[in-house]
Amino acid sequence: MECNELLDILNRGEDSAHQFKENFTSIDNLAVEISALANTDGGKIIIGVSDKGKLTGLSQEDIHRLNQWTSKVKR
Repeated sequence: MECNELLDILNRGEDSAHQFKENFTSIDNLAVEISALANTDGGKIIIGVSDKGKLTGLSQEDIHRLNQWTSKVKR
């Protein structure tokens, strides 16, 4: 995603295709959000952004944890 596209999404605010989340501290909560989008027409979860569209950012530890959660594949 290009910076201009992200800024445009942030300026428009949350909608059915774009959800803002400051962070996830539970893999179950992340799974619920992913499932909700998957059960509609899809969309994007933008993490590190408040519900009002303000950038809050993530720590390196948060980024690492989220990457670990989303990269695990169960077989």
